[in-house]
Amino acid sequence: KGQTLPIRPETPYWEPTRMLPWPAFAEFPAFTFLYADPHAHMFALPYTITVLGIGLGWAKNGWRSIRSWLPSCVIGALVTGSLLAINTWDYPAYLIVGLCGLALGALWNRSDSEHRSTDNLAFEEVESEDENSTYDEQQEAARPSSLRKRIAALCWRSLLYIWLSILLFIPFILNYVPAVGGLERFDGERIPLSIFLLVLGQFLFPLVSLLLIEGRRPIKSLLRTTNVVHRLALALGVVGTILLTIGVGLGGVPLAYVAIPVGVAAASVGLVREQPVERRFVWLLLFLGMSITVAVEVVSVGGDRMNTVFKFFYQVWTMLAIGGAAAVVWVTERSREWGFRRRDAWMAAMGILMVSMALFPIMSIPAQLRDRMTQETGLTLDGMAFVQYSTVGDVRGGVDLAPDYAAIVWLQDNVEGSPVILEGLGEREYLWGNRVSIYTGLPTVVGWRWHQVQQRMRAGGGEVEQRRMDVNECYSTIDEARAWEILQQYNVRYVYVGPYERLYYDARGLTKFNGLVADGLLQVVYNQDGVRIYEVIP
Repeated sequence: KGQTLPIRPETPYWEPTRMLPWPAFAEFPAFTFLYADPHAHMFALPYTITVLGIGLGWAKNGWRSIRSWLPSCVIGALVTGSLLAINTWDYPAYLIVGLCGLALGALWNRSDSEHRSTDNLAFEEVESEDENSTYDEQQEAARPSSLRKRIAALCWRSLLYIWLSILLFIPFILNYVPAVGGLERFDGERIPLSIFLLVLGQFLFPLVSLLLIEGRRPIKSLLRTTNVVHRLALALGVVGTILLTIGVGLGGVPLAYVAIPVGVAAASVGLVREQPVERRFVWLLLFLGMSITVAVEVVSVGGDRMNTVFKFFYQVWTMLAIGGAAAVVWVTERSREWGFRRRDAWMAAMGILMVSMALFPIMSIPAQLRDRMTQETGLTLDGMAFVQYSTVGDVRGGVDLAPDYAAIVWLQDNVEGSPVILEGLGEREYLWGNRVSIYTGLPTVVGWRWHQVQQRMRAGGGEVEQRRMDVNECYSTIDEARAWEILQQYNVRYVYVGPYERLYYDARGLTKFNGLVADGLLQVVYNQDGVRIYEVIP
């Protein structure tokens, strides 16, 4: 009694992303921007949402002439191909979104004919070359011969879209070495169904609600049909879905009990001919989302479970969040036809979910503001302001950051271009090492070890390790000639010696830079509060 709850400062904003069994975790956009860690998935998010918009645009606008479609194809390929360079994990899924948008526009778009009977053909001409064509002429154009032409045109347009998305980024593709590659079977601890529903249930509730609403009519129609083929297809589909769900679920993938039936239902309802194209697109997103969640429980990319779940669940979150928002609007509209009890029950459940979602920003933003190096900065957009007032812990002791602040500001104000800077290295990542290159943007000889190795995984970590040894030797050696050789080898322009370097390196090694000054090879351009910056004399 009277004791505070044992909650760590970061719990309100950190723990909601760490509910999955280690090493998997599932971030979401609100956390990404609150945490403000500029990783690839943050930069890719505007591009992925743009691809969703382009895909929906292709689906809604139907089939256009090559002259009117080509500009949007180039833009779509440019945005989609950008994902290869920004966050390669996103490229396959969002390429599929674009391709499905093309297919929906070519084969299922009904935007110009919604005033007609819903018994019309599923494949209709959306945009006739002759605006004065009659309904009969448009029906004629939708006959199988026209459909075959559309499928053929869809194929080459899809190939053009894929080819352009790759061609526009050929320089990157030819020079990029991915950290991981290939698919490997995953047999570790899977995501429990309860956790899966905690992570995505707020989106699945409105989407499944809409599925039940939209699926009732076609199911009743199939049950009443006397067509043996249709009844057999329904039976095989239901039995196949049940067997697949049970098989994958008993195989150790608990989320399959929800993901597979929901995914199959979304695909089935999306094929119903009466569906507006916007809803087909939402069912596409739901189907892709459920397929991805099952896939990442079965295989991992290059054995990297952490990034496989993290990267692909981020795609699922984005797709379901957008689709779920639309589903809330559509279900709300349909709920006007329900009885009071049914409507109030659904509204109450959806309201509880929305309030639960709103708890994250309400609780996490203040927690993040409190969980800082120091409170002395106050509210500011200056991400470096804390350096003036803070002392950080390190495996080798505490470090006062204030001297570095003035020196880094001096570099920002006085250094032009992108000269290479030499700075001390920490014992491991996530310490104060490499702070000069981080806050100035200047290139350094080597950055945080594992991050650098990841970018050169297939090439091996040999070069990274060699550079680290050279940096440490340049600071530690008392041999001026050897230090000068290393500076020349990496084309170093500035040598930084501050409190962090004094923590890690022997004073005798650091004083030899003064000897290089005496030899006329270096000059001191900054000397204040224990920070000395040397410049290589051209």
